[in-house]
Amino acid sequence: MFLLGVITAVSGCGNSGSEVVIDPIAARIDARTVLLQMADDSDPQTRSNALEAMASVMPSDRQARGRFIHALGDKSPWIQFAAAMAAGDTALAEAKPTLLEMANKQGPDKRVYGAVIYALYALGDSSHASDLIRLLKHREPEVRANAAMVIGRMGEPSGIDLLKNRLYEEEPLSQWNVMVNIYEAMATLGDTASAMRLERFIREKDMQVRLAAIDAYPRCAPDRARIVLLDMINPREPVRVQVAAAGSLAKLGMVYSRTYDLCIKAAREPQSLLSADTGEPDNMQVITLQRLAAISLGYMDRIEAVDVLQQLLKSPFKPVRVAAAMSIMRLLPQPVTPQIKAQPIVIPDLSVPQHLRSKTKPLPELHSAGAKD
Repeated sequence: MFLLGVITAVSGCGNSGSEVVIDPIAARIDARTVLLQMADDSDPQTRSNALEAMASVMPSDRQARGRFIHALGDKSPWIQFAAAMAAGDTALAEAKPTLLEMANKQGPDKRVYGAVIYALYALGDSSHASDLIRLLKHREPEVRANAAMVIGRMGEPSGIDLLKNRLYEEEPLSQWNVMVNIYEAMATLGDTASAMRLERFIREKDMQVRLAAIDAYPRCAPDRARIVLLDMINPREPVRVQVAAAGSLAKLGMVYSRTYDLCIKAAREPQSLLSADTGEPDNMQVITLQRLAAISLGYMDRIEAVDVLQQLLKSPFKPVRVAAAMSIMRLLPQPVTPQIKAQPIVIPDLSVPQHLRSKTKPLPELHSAGAKD
């Protein structure tokens, strides 16, 4: 129950967990503090992750918005890119003069320029949007991937033809990150065939490719995703795939006792779960699984998960801390009031009907130019 700003909830796996007390106000303060600290970290990737997280869960926070503007002047292109995307996502009007200056510089960093174009577009200035055509043909895959993502974010259906034309040249290059972004952008803009083609990346052997596609798929084809992702939480799949799919299903409103329990265990005991998959896991595998678990828990609408996420705020791994802080902010919306319901949700065990599984055969590989079978 909720009493004087304190949540009493059941924590742990299944319905046999122990009762814990969560202070939602203190939890939010701790999470916000971690994100602000990580935005000032010495590691560029950590700062970039923190900026992205703050744009998602702290869009109106005064200090966060100040960090976005400050980060536009960072030396790292990763940070500049994340800051520009955050400025666009949060409609940060105060950033417009700096963004215009960046866009008008002689030879702006092409890795950053796509995000600057997006931010300006979000703020009502489309004067640089035509440059996305050049960026989509750039020699560097990172630039092309960023341009494709930005075109999808801008929401202009006319971008579908531009992206389709790029597929003829892109597919033989086998740059999976570019292809995933192109397919996701096209699907976001209304091209249903692209969502189906994205599905093949979910079944690739490469773990990085699979995780990127699982994250993107629910935004592209929510109805089909419900079927495909149910197949990905089968115990025969690697645990990182299961946990990522559990989070994507949660975004679609599908949360099950088994998937929640799996994410809790992955957050608490990543090494033991990974050992069954890969033998002795390395640090990167542990970080990836724990981070995925923290992110997935943030979409499961289970307040009791905050107890586990608070423990992850002290993780030695910075990406895990950022993910945990973001999910706490997501689970405990601002302002925290006595109206928050903290009773644990009873969700039936997962049982995937066989007739659904029969529909999840891998799609054929795409061979010809233009992404046609």
